Amino acid sequence: MKRIIISETQKRVIINYINEVNNHDRLIKTVVSDLNLNYEKAVGVNELGNEFYNIPMIGKKVDNTNITPKSLLEYFKVKYSVSSDFLKQVISDWYYGSFSKDGSLSKNVSLK
Repeated sequence: MKRIIISETQKRVIINYINEVNNHDRLIKTVVSDLNLNYEKAVGVNELGNEFYNIPMIGKKVDNTNITPKSLLEYFKVKYSVSSDFLKQVISDWYYGSFSKDGSLSKNVSLK
């Protein structure tokens, strides 16, 4: 058995890293649970000239209306107080079903 001696500063860095990883995974599960409970994937139609395009939309289960992913992102930024990049990735992975097998994000994004 080997022993490693670390300073107090190194210990704090390690503990902060472990806490951030745990908070990251817990927050992903919380946001995804909120999405599954209150929202559903929807598609809107946008007309450009004489052509129609499908655009991603989010359906609110409570009143059966559609909102844009950007509107949901703005609401979640206030609700969860984390970076918009993190929330964009969670919403995108939820919408397209692209979480990894262990439930983590398809792209590594920081909470801050």
